[in-house]
Amino acid sequence: MNKGPIGRTFTLQQNKEPEHTAKTTQEWLWDKSLNVLEWPSQSPDLIPIKHLWGDLTLAVQRCSPSNLTELERICREKLEKLPKYRCFKLVASYPRRLKANCCQRCFNKVLSEGS
Repeated sequence: MNKGPIGRTFTLQQNKEPEHTAKTTQEWLWDKSLNVLEWPSQSPDLIPIKHLWGDLTLAVQRCSPSNLTELERICREKLEKLPKYRCFKLVASYPRRLKANCCQRCFNKVLSEGS
């Protein structure tokens, strides 16, 4: 694991989307000695930040910003107000969501092989 700017360790999580597997991206990660956790493609349910982006999007849309300045202000306000327990809950529920995802993938594979 790598030390972050505030002294915490971290692992970069990314899926197999083209922008993540591009040669230039891989070289940059290698040069920076970043620890990368490979992730299944097309699995937004396994990525906690996707849920938080969804929460933020809904909160901002409810305010109907009318210009870019207002959008930026509202985004900052709503981001600050996202409950910390939501982050903890998403992380705590990860093992259950991972297991469900793996089971679904196995089930889909069995179905496709049976056809």
